[in-house]
Amino acid sequence: MERRHLLGFAAALWLGVAWPGAAAPPSIQAFAARLPVEGAVLSPDGRYLAVIRTDGDRGGVFVHDRRAPPGTPAKPVLAEPEDFRLNWCRFASDVRLVCSLRSFGHVGGMAVSYPRLVAVDADGGQRLLLLQDVPEVARPTGDSILHWHPGPPDTVLIEADEGLDDKSARALARGGSVIGNTGSFAQPAVWELNVRTGHLRQRQRGLSPVRHWIADPAGEVRLGYGQAGAELSYFGRTVGEVGWRRLEHFEAFSRGTHFRPVAISRDQPNKAYAIGDANGRAGLWLIDLAEQAPPELVFAHAAVDVAAPLVGADGRLTGIA
Repeated sequence: MERRHLLGFAAALWLGVAWPGAAAPPSIQAFAARLPVEGAVLSPDGRYLAVIRTDGDRGGVFVHDRRAPPGTPAKPVLAEPEDFRLNWCRFASDVRLVCSLRSFGHVGGMAVSYPRLVAVDADGGQRLLLLQDVPEVARPTGDSILHWHPGPPDTVLIEADEGLDDKSARALARGGSVIGNTGSFAQPAVWELNVRTGHLRQRQRGLSPVRHWIADPAGEVRLGYGQAGAELSYFGRTVGEVGWRRLEHFEAFSRGTHFRPVAISRDQPNKAYAIGDANGRAGLWLIDLAEQAPPELVFAHAAVDVAAPLVGADGRLTGIA
């Protein structure tokens, strides 16, 4: 109930509640204006409420300590840099906040987006720009977090292309040069990212043709998929299994429909949820990573599609929309 009313609480906190009466249609500028409150999130222990608040065309992150005396103002902890816009914020621990910022530009006549990740404490201290000038990583895969609580403290899982190996990095540090291509080229690896120090540790190497990985609630990478030619390929492993197996039976079942895996089941850890065709509508399926049972349709509706999975901070599927 508390989370359900976060945005309402945040709006009341900053703005009060006001209901405009009937008026003329808004101008284009007013229609395109940013919302006064663009997001709100609680820390895992419920103490801090972080709000993305806007003033005109600029935004900032403000943190309200819910244990502070009444009337204590929220603390500004992060402002939008020039040419960047806040996208989302989420707590990686009880006190450590991670925010995504995006900038937009044009390359070769095409619009491109430049994501950045910034970590900051709830009191505004220890601000850190993540994944900058890190030779191990060639390119992060967007700004999404694969898993928020994979085990080690202050650590999240991210997907990013591999960059220079240790030998090449040492050569560059000594003033040498690297000739030829390096990196995994859109076949990302999975990395542990410490959001307090910025340190990276590889948890899963890239595997052709995998373009996206999924971890279970314990943070173990258990499923990968990617496109090779016209068809999707799927790779999985059961609990305790070390190597990767191609899910050939599931590939045959899903051929031509492009199922999209979304989460590992919490209750059946050797099965995974996926969105795919169900009699002409997108439905939610349960697939067996051991390939001992056929895919099972969990939910479908004749009038609507399953579109947006709701995945929790620990990788669990908590709902669908």
